[in-house]
Amino acid sequence: MLSNEGIAGTELVAFERPRSDGPVRFAIVGDPHVPVDENAHAKLYKPTTMLERVVEDCNHREFDYLFSVGDVTREGVREEFDALDDILDGLDVPFAAVPGNHDVPNEFDSHDGLPVGRFADRYAPDGLPFALDIDGLRVVGLDSSSAPEVADSHDGYIPESQLDWADDLLDEVSDAIVLVHHNLPAAVEQFDDYRKVADPTLGRPPVLRSPEGLVEVLSRHDISLVFSGHLHIPGMTTTGTVREVLVPSTCTYPQGYLVVEVDRSGTSVRFVPVSTPSEATAAFNRRCELGPKAAALSGMAAVRLATAPLTWEQ
Repeated sequence: MLSNEGIAGTELVAFERPRSDGPVRFAIVGDPHVPVDENAHAKLYKPTTMLERVVEDCNHREFDYLFSVGDVTREGVREEFDALDDILDGLDVPFAAVPGNHDVPNEFDSHDGLPVGRFADRYAPDGLPFALDIDGLRVVGLDSSSAPEVADSHDGYIPESQLDWADDLLDEVSDAIVLVHHNLPAAVEQFDDYRKVADPTLGRPPVLRSPEGLVEVLSRHDISLVFSGHLHIPGMTTTGTVREVLVPSTCTYPQGYLVVEVDRSGTSVRFVPVSTPSEATAAFNRRCELGPKAAALSGMAAVRLATAPLTWEQ
């Protein structure tokens, strides 16, 4: 067990909404990218070990749920899902996940991936998309990764049928938290602003195509908080009226997970590290060595953690 047991972590953000009679307390892990062999991939730093620490830490805290915003595997190989399941076998709280772009079969895959229906059977309550209630708080999981429209890329897309489902579902509640892998437009714009300063030649990460439909549905129902992954960095931004918190990765710097607490006073989000200081340094250096884009994202993550809590959009 890490020495951070019992420590609340670093406050990232706090909001007046959503609220719950709860209190509700859950964890969110982003982009663990579990491989078959954690030492075989230069892009990842101790991914299996770090997720095992998340599980161990969650078992020592009173959480209602552990969620993942996707990319639970390195490349969606079936053996990687088995490795993930071996880790989750030690988890004492319920687990649910939405798929990331690396979890679903793509046209360019050279391996036999896991169909999204099988992903849903294993990791989503009652299929994808999913909705569940925790002491009156509605948590909605959307699938931005498996649509045929993006099978030739790592981009995201949410089809009309899923938007209609969410539209009808959100009519029933006064507020909800939404989980999705790909980011809303303002998060990508943040990276655009950063690369203009760091390196204008940097390419964009894969994006959510045609995001306007999702933003419209969320705005119409006054959904106040979305959690996304994909970029492997912590952050907070707002697209229209919709606030979005970016969930950091456990497989690359800064290697930690989020603790979300919702009660009658509002919502707080804290970052809990699972790496030691020396491991965090090694993970930072490892990621920076991967190339300019990875180095830029590492720099963004370091700045955001150094300036937490994020009281403005950064």
